[in-house]
Amino acid sequence: MKLNFRNKIIILMSLLNIAGSFVFALNIDSLKTGLKNSSNDTLRVLILNQIAWELKFSDPDSAREYINESQLLSNTLSYEKGKGDGFNILGVVEYLQGNFSVAQKHFESSLTIRIKLGDVEGQSGIYNNLGLINSELGNYPESIKFYRQSLNISEALQNKTRIASSLNNIGNVYRRQGNPERALEYFDKALKINVELNNLLEQSNNLNNIGSVYFEKEKYNKALEYFRTALDLKRKLKNREGELNCMQNIGNIWMNLNNFDSAGYYLNESLAGKNELGDQQGVPGILLNLGFVNQKKRLFKLALGYMKNSLEVAEEIESIDDQKAAHLGLAETYDSLGKTSDAFLHYKLYAALKDSLQGAISMDKISEIQTLFETEKRDKEIQILNKDKEIQTAEIQKQKVVRNSFIFGFTVFVIFSGIVFMQKNKIKHEKLKSENLLLNILPRETAQELIDNGKASPKYYENVSVLFTDFKNFTLVSELLSHEELVNEINFCYSRFDRIMDEHGIEKIKTIGDSYMCAAGLPVFKDDHAVSAVRAGLEIRDFITGHIENRKLSGLPFFEIRIGIHSGPVIAGVVGIKKFAYDIWGDTVNIASRMESSAETGKVNISESTYLLVKDNFNCTYRGRVEAKNKGLVNMYFAEEIAILLPRA
Repeated sequence: MKLNFRNKIIILMSLLNIAGSFVFALNIDSLKTGLKNSSNDTLRVLILNQIAWELKFSDPDSAREYINESQLLSNTLSYEKGKGDGFNILGVVEYLQGNFSVAQKHFESSLTIRIKLGDVEGQSGIYNNLGLINSELGNYPESIKFYRQSLNISEALQNKTRIASSLNNIGNVYRRQGNPERALEYFDKALKINVELNNLLEQSNNLNNIGSVYFEKEKYNKALEYFRTALDLKRKLKNREGELNCMQNIGNIWMNLNNFDSAGYYLNESLAGKNELGDQQGVPGILLNLGFVNQKKRLFKLALGYMKNSLEVAEEIESIDDQKAAHLGLAETYDSLGKTSDAFLHYKLYAALKDSLQGAISMDKISEIQTLFETEKRDKEIQILNKDKEIQTAEIQKQKVVRNSFIFGFTVFVIFSGIVFMQKNKIKHEKLKSENLLLNILPRETAQELIDNGKASPKYYENVSVLFTDFKNFTLVSELLSHEELVNEINFCYSRFDRIMDEHGIEKIKTIGDSYMCAAGLPVFKDDHAVSAVRAGLEIRDFITGHIENRKLSGLPFFEIRIGIHSGPVIAGVVGIKKFAYDIWGDTVNIASRMESSAETGKVNISESTYLLVKDNFNCTYRGRVEAKNKGLVNMYFAEEIAILLPRA
């Protein structure tokens, strides 16, 4: 599925320029007090505009009322700047409500005034906003044209902040056009400028967009790395809108990796937050992917409900890309249910949207064509009735033959197309089913190699991080549980461990009784493999700590946990001919096991080699040289709390 990674709100906010150098840092109540006490008419216009801006999310109707009052006063005063700013804010309000066509008219009115005033910097902002609107409407050439106009002005003014913004926006258009390499080129340029400016907000936007490109290239671990770094920054900056977009993107990754629990969590969190803010952008994509999550779970009724909601919202906000995606999703879901006619209808609507010159299909136009057809049909019937009876009978018979031939031909076409469509989807579903079964056993890259070549060659990895967990006093506690309780308890814990591994891009290797083993940095290399492993270890520790408290409150026996991590080289490969198993070998595995057995319960014990890789990211406590079985004295550390990761330059 396409990701819906957009940064429109932030861009608009950064380019608004409501009052030049006069910047308000007051809350709404203070602004309203200032409005009552102000005798300066132009200042009243500025305050009215600012109040409208502050209400753009929470109360758009009131925002419109304040702008109307501002516009009336600006007209009375012939205050063109205030009027131009008002049109711009009104465009933002309509944009946030998904009324793109209306928003575009307001931006064009603002541009006309700013050209008249010679406000070059203001023109740059409006060109940017027009680029944004045209991108949403699917008018990509127009969108790039407006963005380049904004970029040219910013370069002439040597405004690096706006240069970076325009580069980022152009990259977004190329991404939506399906040109990932060109998109990355512009995103990288924007990121370098924002790192130079130390603009953390825009860095997070660039990181999010770069992650989007890697997602679309199906480089999921790379995408996850960028999304997580962006999410950390958004949270650090308390940027709620950006945080929700990052969560949506992470949810999309888990959906494509078939981790439906994690996908549902992130997507629902993002949806709830966007509904709370009244932000409709991205909502169709979230709803659609929640539909796919439920489709994969074979909850088809729920899946159709989400997808229909996605289509409704996409039509409301006039998002062509989201409408296409929703129709295609509905077609696939109806096909899974064997409802061929419904599937074919949505597939035709998808194709019409895809092939349309404007990228959109007009229901009014369809209605017009249908009306014209009926009118022509009635005119022909009248002509026939005016002929002699003999000719009339012959003509009617002829019309029946033509009509029946048409109906027969069209029916054959629909049935044939439906069969082809259904067969293609069945083949695709069966292929996906087989591949998913293999992916439950082997890593994606290894499974693909096995599919392509019939075998998977062993591989040497120079540096990965191996994590082991083990339950303390397992035998003693297990004697206090029934067989069913024991299996349920282990399954509950290991299922949570699996989700944590998926969320951090770590490969689960195997479980042996009460021991759980995984590795970060293979089969796809991760330069932050040690950081990911320690993060996962801390999350496992925190989960078990909370679980122990719940068990204690219920008077139930519980397992304590030991966690150990070591980093170094390993060999990985597939063994077996009847039941494939992906495993790793080497001294690194043995030392990681010793880190776990030498750990204290409730602690994440790491080796010196892992410590050297994560010391800047975590608070680590040196334990000294600790005896490890068959390894002698080894330097060990306890990894403690997580520090926020800043993006790389």
